[in-house]
Amino acid sequence: MVLQDGSRSLWISTQTRSPLKVDDLADATGFPDVHSGFLALTRSEIQDRHIQAPINPLPVTWEQLASSGNIFDLVSIEGDVVTEVREALQDEYVLASDGRLFTAVYRHPATSGRFPLPP
Repeated sequence: MVLQDGSRSLWISTQTRSPLKVDDLADATGFPDVHSGFLALTRSEIQDRHIQAPINPLPVTWEQLASSGNIFDLVSIEGDVVTEVREALQDEYVLASDGRLFTAVYRHPATSGRFPLPP
């Protein structure tokens, strides 16, 4: 999981199985570590405060995505959907932006395998 505060984010390795929501305030305790060259917490516990604190995705360009500078941040990019594939566990999209192609994957919630997917 990732905790984000404005433009700062922190990758968290956790065994917490409680459902968490994007935009909820949460506290994390764990051991500092480095993950793919970035500061992280490992063997962490997450405590959801159940208080919404919306975050806005950072607008980025293809070059910014390719540099991995926002690897753990919630981001937004404009582009055209070239093709899409819908599967039981995830949707995959091929997008064109700034003359480049890349994929975006949306993983369905764990319960989606038991219920029909919405259109």
